[in-house]
Amino acid sequence: TGDLVKAKGQAVEFIGKRNFGDRDYSLYNRSFGIYYQFISRYNEKIGKSKDLKTILLYGARKRLQKTINISLPQEEAAFLNAVVLGYREMMDDEELDNFQKTGLSHLLSVSGLHVSIIAYVLYQILSFFKMDKKAVWLFSGVILLYYVMVIGSPPPAVRALIMSLVVGYGKCFNKEYDLLASVSFAAIIMLLVNPMLIHNPGFIISFGCIYSIAFLYKPVSKISKSLPLPRFIKESINLSLAIQLGIAPILIFYFNYLSIINVILNIFAVPL
Repeated sequence: TGDLVKAKGQAVEFIGKRNFGDRDYSLYNRSFGIYYQFISRYNEKIGKSKDLKTILLYGARKRLQKTINISLPQEEAAFLNAVVLGYREMMDDEELDNFQKTGLSHLLSVSGLHVSIIAYVLYQILSFFKMDKKAVWLFSGVILLYYVMVIGSPPPAVRALIMSLVVGYGKCFNKEYDLLASVSFAAIIMLLVNPMLIHNPGFIISFGCIYSIAFLYKPVSKISKSLPLPRFIKESINLSLAIQLGIAPILIFYFNYLSIINVILNIFAVPL
């Protein structure tokens, strides 16, 4: 990132879906704004970009990665890079496969869980200094926006950012929070900016999870009402089950795989 390159070659389109069960790689890349691949016969680095975006975003990400890598053993550093920065390249394929098979790969995707933790910590710290509520959310919103941009603005994180801002600024004006309205607002904003996100699995799964909570959590809760379990365990099971029921068809379609033990595992994994 930031390298200026002189190159000669040919721009070719990506190959689309060819076989049943395949992903459409062409549409997937278009959701990131990438329409062609460049097959280069000659290329030469001729300089380095000095633009503010490269310095403030990519530079900050590199510094964070370096701090994590020198502070922890390799395996732990690889996990923390994935959890904090969404950078999975350091994790080995077997470990990533295990996360997917157990239905815990969402922990490695920077999304609502991660953004809400950061938002909560920021709110608590700033509230300690007796700042005005509007100033707290304004400052928190700026930091959250910067964090999401530093990690590359993955669709789940952008969705979580918009919803966090809706919660925060709604509280400033004493408005009641509505999950369905909030998630729909986030979807409309993101699709207006980039309509091709409708072909991005991260976008679809992220919104699928929230819509599953909005529509299925209450019906699942009614069924489990008579279970003789502590309330917080029952709520965790209901939440996990509602999400799994809602996104099961999506996971089967995209990954040809569905975990049946993740409902139980997420009860322990998410709080940890």
